[in-house]
Amino acid sequence: MVIQRSVIRRYAEQLSQLTSKADDVVAGLIEAYMEENPYASVEELREYAIAAINEVVQLYGDAASTAAMQMYDGIMREENVATGQAAIYRGPDKEAISKGVRYQARWLTEDDYDPDRFVEEVRELTRYHVRKAANDTAIDNVERTNAEFIARQRRQKRAIKTGRAGRAGKVRYARVPTGLETCTYCTMLASRGFVYTTAESAGHAQHRGCNCLIVPGVQGETQVDGYDPDELRDLWHDFEAIDGSEPHDEEGEILTGRAKDDAIRAMKEEALQARLGRSTFDAE
Repeated sequence: MVIQRSVIRRYAEQLSQLTSKADDVVAGLIEAYMEENPYASVEELREYAIAAINEVVQLYGDAASTAAMQMYDGIMREENVATGQAAIYRGPDKEAISKGVRYQARWLTEDDYDPDRFVEEVRELTRYHVRKAANDTAIDNVERTNAEFIARQRRQKRAIKTGRAGRAGKVRYARVPTGLETCTYCTMLASRGFVYTTAESAGHAQHRGCNCLIVPGVQGETQVDGYDPDELRDLWHDFEAIDGSEPHDEEGEILTGRAKDDAIRAMKEEALQARLGRSTFDAE
């Protein structure tokens, strides 16, 4: 089976819309609270933000999870894999959300006071957790399918090699990069193709700003139009070399700080164009 890139693009756009709506809602709630409570303490603002993000991520995370379930079920049907209906999102990671907000609350202290920065950071935190809901759902269902296959083998006390039941033993997922930028580590993970069976096997490398999509499939058979692990392997090696370089300015001075980051980013965009013939990871 070849998954058309248009399917991946629609799915990515769906998640993008959900994450955008979620962060708008969170920002609106927090900004309204700050306006209505101008003398609220840092602790009060922090706790309100934690509660707001949890509530919004639950709502929009469910929607993102539903989209991931539909994609999972559709691919399993097309690949003729015997598996139960996909299971939904397990809910927001409240501990991680609390930790993230507490860290960003530094922008509400006297030394670093910047409430606009605080709101922008919790926006990003919200986007991350909504997207994570979709990716976690896909990973959980790959793990579930594999666990069911192993349990079926044990019950039957023999290897299952053929038919729909046998195909379930080959269910894996790939990390498919999308968007304008993917980090070096994620590019390495994406270059391995449909090999992952658990979150741990892929390093669970979801991070803020990550646009990778978890796409399920059958190892050795499922392909994604425009996603070529071999090309990504070459690109990963390019990125590693770029990360280890020391870019200079026109006067020959070694760049540092933001100037260096900008130069590295520009070099990676050139490598992306050279390897894939396009300026984004999305197939055109």
